Amino acid sequence: MAEEVKTNTEVKEGKLLNNNYSKIIAFYLQYAGCIRDTLQFTLKNTTPNENLYKALKTTILKEHTVNSPLKSLIDNNGENGQKLLQLIEEFGNTIYGDDSTILKLADDGLRIDHAQNITIIELVERLYEEFSNIILSVLNEARKNNQLEAYADHMVVSGERFYRGVFLLCDFLEIREQFNEFVKIMNENKGVKTAASNFVNRDLNKLFNLFYNSKNRSKIKDDLYINALDMLNNTMEMMMGRRNLPQGSNFGEQLTKTHEAIRNFLADAEKDFRATCVPAFQQLFNEAKEAREKAQVNSETK
Repeated sequence: MAEEVKTNTEVKEGKLLNNNYSKIIAFYLQYAGCIRDTLQFTLKNTTPNENLYKALKTTILKEHTVNSPLKSLIDNNGENGQKLLQLIEEFGNTIYGDDSTILKLADDGLRIDHAQNITIIELVERLYEEFSNIILSVLNEARKNNQLEAYADHMVVSGERFYRGVFLLCDFLEIREQFNEFVKIMNENKGVKTAASNFVNRDLNKLFNLFYNSKNRSKIKDDLYINALDMLNNTMEMMMGRRNLPQGSNFGEQLTKTHEAIRNFLADAEKDFRATCVPAFQQLFNEAKEAREKAQVNSETK
């Protein structure tokens, strides 16, 4: 996919990004990726990645304080800039702050309070959508000024597809767990609703609403994504009693098919993201490194 895009866009001196608009888009996509990757900490039955935690913590807590497009955006946009800063700080302090009750690096490793998974998903969705709007505004400005490179346009689609895939998977896994818990409680109480079942039902409704919010804001239209959306939407409606299970099927089979549809979309989205966006991020890294080395040489020759 990356080679196909490369042949359809002007690449000077082997570079994928050839103007400031493209480089700013890549910067925000990379930062948004740190927000997206926070969803990994909702996954259970996996060994927590301490190195990932440290890297994400540093970026989320520090990037808006150093000389960067993000700091410039915050400083030069008045009230809107301050609102963005508040969202970033809320996200960072709640999940990565020293007083966080969600993630905590201890002597025996990274501890994760999975009882707060929904909080992670809520915070990720809120902040990621904010950066999605920022990215689209830069893209539209580039288009307006006839500076939009085809590669940058594709990066935006690729970045969103990968996020939607990760979000769908994490939201689905939490929905599946909460639904199984709801069924267990109802069976134990012979179908009578209790305070416990009502609590789980409220969490399910939060997860359903997060799905609908993401679905409504998505710009992705390809068949793999639509199929994954439809599968999860139909499964949720079955859970709510608004739709019957397919004849001869059960919830276990329906959940398995839904999981498979989401994983198929995510696998395709991740492959394209790594082929398209990661090389652009590497270009940003190389150019920043070259600038630092040049600055050092200039300071030593003065």
